[in-house]
Amino acid sequence: MIIIIIIIIIIITTMDLYEDGNIYLNVCSKDSISYFPNNKTASFRVKLAKPLHLKGCWKLGLCEIHVSGVNVNANGAENIRIECNLCKGLIVNGTQTRTLRTLPLKKNQYKIFPLLYYVPLETHYIDNIDFNICGSEDKLLSFEPEDGRVEMTLRLKRCC
Repeated sequence: MIIIIIIIIIIITTMDLYEDGNIYLNVCSKDSISYFPNNKTASFRVKLAKPLHLKGCWKLGLCEIHVSGVNVNANGAENIRIECNLCKGLIVNGTQTRTLRTLPLKKNQYKIFPLLYYVPLETHYIDNIDFNICGSEDKLLSFEPEDGRVEMTLRLKRCC
């Protein structure tokens, strides 16, 4: 009887906590300002409340984005690119990047993506997530005033 209980405990503690293969994360450029005081609207790091330890193959998609309270100086760019440290390198305009998604530039944008584009994850351990919002020539966008915010919903999806 004791052996059966020990086996059940081992199975339960080693089960993947994300059995359905989906994890949704809501992040904001203002979330972790106490940990990362140098965060800016166009370049910020978010600390997760609890690190994720993912097993198997996972990919990342951007479900929605909301840019509010800012005017964007895009230096002539028509599109913005969301870069994320979790993404495996992709080739964009002949250069390897960590692009999560490219989207048209709009002021005070709120966009829900009905079709997600997924990018393979670079890591299986996630405690912080870094984002850069770039325009043309890999330059960070200039948000004015700097106290605006970018909010995103991300989907991590198991792919194997």
